[in-house]
Amino acid sequence: MSMAAQWTFFGLLTQADDDGRLRDNGCLLNADLWPLRPEHTAVEMARDLRELIAAGLLCRYTAGSESLLHLIGFRSYQRPNGYTPSKRPACPIHP
Repeated sequence: MSMAAQWTFFGLLTQADDDGRLRDNGCLLNADLWPLRPEHTAVEMARDLRELIAAGLLCRYTAGSESLLHLIGFRSYQRPNGYTPSKRPACPIHP
């Protein structure tokens, strides 16, 4: 896995809700995670996400018309204080 994909993974941990879910929007994620790196574009973000999916760390799914990402195993290594249940639908592949 590339170093950029690894950094993207760590950044996704800060963007996900308390159940490890977040919107699948590469442009917005790239702007949030790589704001001072203009060389890391939405194309590179798409590559990072594909690498993370291939590594089994991330799952892409849709709920209605919304594209979502789920950090697989998020609750096993993140324990948010003051847990707030996700407003996004659960991943149908990894409940």
